[in-house]
Amino acid sequence: MTASATTEKMSTNTIIKWVIAFIIPIILLLLPPGEILTKGIYIFLAITLFAILLIAFELTDSLVVGIILFTGYYVSGIAPAATVFAPWASTAVWVTIAVLFMATMLDECGVLRRIAVVSILKIGCSYKRTLWGLWFAALVIGFLTSSQAQYIMPPFCLGVCKALNIKKGRETFGIFMAGGIGAMGAMDIVYNPVLASVMEQACQMVDPSITITYVSFLAHNWPMIGFSFISMFLLQFMYKSEKGFDSSEYFERELEKMGEMRASEKKALILVVVLIGYACVAAFTGLPSANGFMIIPWLAFLPGMNIVKTDAIRKVNYSIAIFVAACLSIGSVGGYLNIGTLLADSVAPYIAGASTNVALLGVYLTALVTNFLLTPLAVLAALAAPISTIVGTLGISPLTTNYLMLANLNQAILPYENAGWLLFYSFGFIKIKDFVKFMSLRMVIHLIYCFIILLPYWRIIGIL
Repeated sequence: MTASATTEKMSTNTIIKWVIAFIIPIILLLLPPGEILTKGIYIFLAITLFAILLIAFELTDSLVVGIILFTGYYVSGIAPAATVFAPWASTAVWVTIAVLFMATMLDECGVLRRIAVVSILKIGCSYKRTLWGLWFAALVIGFLTSSQAQYIMPPFCLGVCKALNIKKGRETFGIFMAGGIGAMGAMDIVYNPVLASVMEQACQMVDPSITITYVSFLAHNWPMIGFSFISMFLLQFMYKSEKGFDSSEYFERELEKMGEMRASEKKALILVVVLIGYACVAAFTGLPSANGFMIIPWLAFLPGMNIVKTDAIRKVNYSIAIFVAACLSIGSVGGYLNIGTLLADSVAPYIAGASTNVALLGVYLTALVTNFLLTPLAVLAALAAPISTIVGTLGISPLTTNYLMLANLNQAILPYENAGWLLFYSFGFIKIKDFVKFMSLRMVIHLIYCFIILLPYWRIIGIL
């Protein structure tokens, strides 16, 4: 097909989107640099915004977006190669690859479909029951694994979609988002050692007596379970099933067709149980949970396992891992350019001297904006200490400030903002326009919920 033919078939709406995607970054590049907003920062914003617009408008494949980000950051010279490609040296990318392989393995051997069919029969075959079942499973796994459910749930959401034989649309959005709401909701109330250590260090700069433990984190943040409930009702209200699910008789026939569980399925299921078991043990022993995710799925290739053939590894969609790594690169390059520090310095004059609620609103909005440019961990690393110091002068506990920032960072308006939401999105069953619409409304509700429910609770228990 010639370029002209491709252009002729392009709709007016698509052309407008491409024009917007190019014009806005070009405008940024034409702005005069200064002492604070340097040329490097403008280039970073232009490249990042171009990639975001390509994702938001669904103009190209996620692999292309990933390559644009890596190539743009490196070729422009705004950061050294070690910074641009730093995500490949992190566990997040290799955990993603292992999870993608695990999903492929479970699908190839048939156990993924079997688990999904059995689960649907146990929960009930209605759309609503399936969503609540996935939400509850994700929440429980999140408790057991210290907030690692986002790595475990996407393959099971995939299995449900395959069992129901439904294509990308309202139903698949509901299924994956229900798993996501449960998994990410667990992060609001369950202790995560990595994030907690960053927050604890920042808090101790203001008050050395502050510590964050599994029990204290749960005691301080359990009311966020209510927001997770509200999110599920919002999901069911906005994305009702258009055609409904097949009857229980259909799934009983499907289970009958599968026959007895094969040896390969049993072995695959054992690996899943071992993986979840390791994650549970790691949550309470301090062992690195990422190690289990990076090692256990590959045990499928040990001699005598015979779960899948070696060509299964070629069926893994590695472009997802490249896209995830590129999104993490936004955070590493943004951190190198001190984006977080600049934002903290910019909001400091507005927070200092403000009332408690206004100051905390400023903290919330600062985290929200910064998360567009940095990963949640990078935002906490960059903002937790300076923001804690600023609000400390107002008599506000740094513990409250850090909890509020974390609560915001577990949300997202675009998938790339949070690695957990990104993993659910990357499986290809969520439309970006649906994600943005649902998550934007959810973000507004989250802000209201925090100030009406969470902050008053913190006042009652004495940490605000």
